[in-house]
Amino acid sequence: MTAGAIRCAAVDDAERVGWFVSRAVLDDPVAGWVVPVPLHRREILPRYVAAAAQAAVGAGAVHVVGSFEGVAVWVGTAAPAAPGRGGPAAAGPYADRFEAWEAVVRAARPVDRPHHRLAFLAVRDALRGQGIGSALLEAQHTHLDRQGLGAYASPTTAEARRTLQRYGYHDVAPPVRPTDDAPPTWPMWRPPGGLA
Repeated sequence: MTAGAIRCAAVDDAERVGWFVSRAVLDDPVAGWVVPVPLHRREILPRYVAAAAQAAVGAGAVHVVGSFEGVAVWVGTAAPAAPGRGGPAAAGPYADRFEAWEAVVRAARPVDRPHHRLAFLAVRDALRGQGIGSALLEAQHTHLDRQGLGAYASPTTAEARRTLQRYGYHDVAPPVRPTDDAPPTWPMWRPPGGLA
């Protein structure tokens, strides 16, 4: 990794985390389904992700590489339910779509074992392929492994799913989608130590 060191974000970083992550996911298939109007997506996603990051600072972990070369937002099992993360105010007229997507992700999430959920992982476009995302994953996995905790993720692209498989994640359910016209999300689990 050629970027700066990994640090824990503070609550004051939430707005910048929202902006950074939302820029990285503007063309994500699920983001496009949840907020189908591109102009609205640019307005709503930063607020929604910032609200999620604010909740995650206290209930999970938000890690930042250097001066925002990469960001990972993790949410612990003690986090508030998804609608409380951003709620209708952050999601605007698309609150029903956000809730529908979050509901299918929540339904597939293991409830019988403590873990952290990888809510967002983003790397600055010009720095992709340089190990920043890997460093963010490995840092949190090391922490979770020491505590005997697993990790849950719900990647929204086949490429992200393949990446997570390299880090010990496996599918825990078939791909889920809130409606037939929505893109798939793959519920994935990584046991402590990454061993299946």
